[in-house]
Amino acid sequence: MNVTTLIDATSATIIPHGEIDHTTLPKLRAVVAALPRDVAEVVWDLKDTPFIDTAGLHLLVDPPPADVPPRRATVTGMQPQPLRVLRTAAELFPTLEFARLLPEARQHGAAARQRQVHEHRWPDALRSRQCNASASTASTAHASR
Repeated sequence: MNVTTLIDATSATIIPHGEIDHTTLPKLRAVVAALPRDVAEVVWDLKDTPFIDTAGLHLLVDPPPADVPPRRATVTGMQPQPLRVLRTAAELFPTLEFARLLPEARQHGAAARQRQVHEHRWPDALRSRQCNASASTASTAHASR
């Protein structure tokens, strides 16, 4: 298996070229272990990975060895078979982190982050007007009883 690694500041993109199984897992773990210590995020680009088995699932969610710093993992470019395996794992093991790696989870997370940014940027005057309007509506409803 060939592996391409691209490092940009504190993010690394790892592109495995071939199948991820128990025979290729040691090489991929060695690639992760060899990353600079300041890399905080690993993006697994699986565009050239037509197949993964449980070894691929372990690669994505298992904690690192003690001598390797923890890093946030994301996945992109999933072909149909790896996507099916990841969806099945997310369904069967909901307490593990498989679901957050799915493309729809990233889209949902991005939308939620966008809502937070939008809400956070509301001017204080608008926020207080909205609160005052809600309070006066509630007191009017209470007074009319």
